[in-house]
Amino acid sequence: MQVCSYPATNTLQSRRESLTICATEPVGVTKLLTAPSLDPSFPSDHATAAFAIALTFACTGMPRRAAGFGVAALVVAFSRVYIGTHYASDVLGGALTGALATAFVTTVYMRNTRFDRFITGIF
Repeated sequence: MQVCSYPATNTLQSRRESLTICATEPVGVTKLLTAPSLDPSFPSDHATAAFAIALTFACTGMPRRAAGFGVAALVVAFSRVYIGTHYASDVLGGALTGALATAFVTTVYMRNTRFDRFITGIF
């Protein structure tokens, strides 16, 4: 049985019942859903922001919001890899960067200080 008829090498050989696999794209080539970005992709800015927001809610004692934003962060991370904008390592680097930023800010930032009143008074 022959599935496609590109070159003669893709046809069945005699006395064999092997199925020929025909690809419309060369092997190893991925078709992206969007045009590739011109800027470097490591780490993923989207993943960094999404995980930083989710982890900030987790560190400040808001578990329900943290869970919701955590799910959203995972969806964002998956979608960035799925559409071909980032490699998985880019997204993991973004998640790590967001976690480190959250750890730094929640450790250094102190509430009810003069600096806190100044910064929150601006907005």
